[in-house]
Amino acid sequence: MRKKELDIAKGIGILLMVLLHMHFNETVVNYFLHGFLMRMFFIVSGILYKRRALGGTVKARARTLLVPYCFFGVLYTGITVVQALVSHDSGDTISSAVKKLFLFPTDNFQIESALWFLPVMFISSVLYCLLDSFFKDRRLLTVASAVIGTAGYVLPKLIGVRLIWGLEPAFVGVLCIRIGALIKEYDVIEKLYAFKTSRKLWFYAGLTVVTAGTAALIFVNDHNNMRLAKWGIFPLSFFNSTVFGIIIIILSKIAAGIKSADRNIIIRWLCRISVTSIVYVCINHPCIKVSKYVLGRAFGLAGVSSKYIIYPVAFVFTLGMLFVISEIVYRTGLKKIFGR
Repeated sequence: MRKKELDIAKGIGILLMVLLHMHFNETVVNYFLHGFLMRMFFIVSGILYKRRALGGTVKARARTLLVPYCFFGVLYTGITVVQALVSHDSGDTISSAVKKLFLFPTDNFQIESALWFLPVMFISSVLYCLLDSFFKDRRLLTVASAVIGTAGYVLPKLIGVRLIWGLEPAFVGVLCIRIGALIKEYDVIEKLYAFKTSRKLWFYAGLTVVTAGTAALIFVNDHNNMRLAKWGIFPLSFFNSTVFGIIIIILSKIAAGIKSADRNIIIRWLCRISVTSIVYVCINHPCIKVSKYVLGRAFGLAGVSSKYIIYPVAFVFTLGMLFVISEIVYRTGLKKIFGR
């Protein structure tokens, strides 16, 4: 049984991911979103986590994450290689493209950099399942997850190079999954949401203050980027992503609780985005580029100032493209290449 509030939260997260990749404003919008967004997906994964055999987790995650990664990774790498050959580019471009596919998916993957998320989520999920099956004591599981997460922060600083297969963000992802599991185990969302009924005014006042305060802390911290393993102040990075993840889920729960939620077109749209989210991850950059190009040509605008006109329209246009494509994919056999 799918939880509507988590579907809404994931849908909001995907919309914010597309907005992030629009590069509308690096100093404010992207700085803010990098402060919590991608770790939020791992936290939600932890809330949804259900204990199962390691083999079952590997099989399920390989189908839903590695299948689309392999298909689109090979496709985009192939396109990059062909472009390099046609333009008589150096062999460095080709070798770099192949290395990114097999060894360094977090190193700004060609055409669709968001593909890094798929192998990293796979590794995090499998590692957490392994820990969960080994540590019967929940406290030890939390400690082990914290140690691995901290290793993702410390190791690159100690050895001075990036780890293969995106292991730094994958290790950090293990801790994020554990945080999500703890949120579920202690009914954090339900307990906080209960204040909406008993102390409605204080609930919304507190939610506003915490949201504003955490947003300020994101800008206090150094620039974050999970793909590049940039965390700023590591504990503060986790605090910000955890609190904002909880805030978005609570707001989603409020939206899911309105009387007309089942008929509300925006809520239904967000839930549908959650179901088809893998399509958005795999092709959002190409759709963004097409939108910007088409609108730029249509309006004949160029330069920095034009992005404040074109980019908001391109954002809406991109979401429309992604929705149409995702619906075609999920209603045909094409969904198999997306692991569905």
